[in-house]
Amino acid sequence: MINNLKKLKLKDIKKNLLYRGFKIIKIKRKDSNQQIRNIFITFLLSFFVISFFSILPATSYYVSKAFKKPLEFQNNSKLNLEKIISSARSGIPLS
Repeated sequence: MINNLKKLKLKDIKKNLLYRGFKIIKIKRKDSNQQIRNIFITFLLSFFVISFFSILPATSYYVSKAFKKPLEFQNNSKLNLEKIISSARSGIPLS
């Protein structure tokens, strides 16, 4: 039995496992620079997301104020002038 184990080769084991539905692949290791870069990008993007949602309420307030429909005023100066002129002609004092 021990002699059988010595004769097994990695290629034969891979073939046998592949036949049974298993796949053996080599895990590729990432270098430390790539890992540091990934962490840096994660922190940078999280900072932008947090700052965006913290600035959003203030900007929405100013934007809603800027695009708010202005109040409409009615110009009554002509009517007021006509009242004054008609009362002056009729002799009724304005109070």
